Parts: sequence; structure tokens; C-alpha cells
Amino acid sequence: MAYGRQYMVDGLRKAGQAMGNFDDRVQKFARETLGEKDGRFPEGDNGPFQMGKTMLGDILHGDRSTYTDDWQGKTALFGSRALQAGGLTAAGISLADLTGAIYNQAFGGEADGAQPSQLPLD
Repeated sequence: MAYGRQYMVDGLRKAGQAMGNFDDRVQKFARETLGEKDGRFPEGDNGPFQMGKTMLGDILHGDRSTYTDDWQGKTALFGSRALQAGGLTAAGISLADLTGAIYNQAFGGEADGAQPSQLPLD
């Protein structure tokens, strides 16, 4: 019985490490998209937006190793990832609403109905 439990714990640990490695790759890509080079943001490359990019990259897209292993660090890590997920969700909802508004304006009007010389579609 103990072997089965250990096998399950090892499997969960490996799955957690794989998810963590994937998260690290995603966050690194986000930081590189914002302009990070060799683990740091170059000074003066981006003008007045440099401080915002640095803060966004370091705080919101920080590597897991930058957070401490105590409850404050874990809370900050989970909070930053939850903020990212919330931002993506809000963007998706806005895009769906925009698509619906465009569809409602472009389709369903008089032009889509029967013309006076045609039989009604109802």
C-alpha cells in the first residue's frame, strides 16, 4: 500500500515540476517580449516606458525563483498568476462582446430579410 501512495506522490511531484517549468517558459517569453535581454531590462532602450516595462516584467511576470518559499512569497506568486489569468479572461470577454456587437450591427437588419417582391421568410 505504501508503494502505491509513494508512486502517486512522485507522479504528482513530476506533474507539478512540469507545470512549473512550463510557467517559467511562459513568463520568460513575456519578459523577453517586453524587452528583457540576458535576464535584465536594458537601461534607456525604451524611453519613458522603461520603468513600467521593468515593473511589469519583474513583478507580474517574475520568475518563480524570485519569490520566497514562505507564505508571503507563495501568495505573491499565486496573486501575480491570478492577475494574469484575470486579465486574459477580461480580454476574452471583451473580444466576445465586441464580436457580438459587430455581428448584431452587420447582420439581422432589413437587408437580411425578404425584399418587397419576395415571399416573407417567417
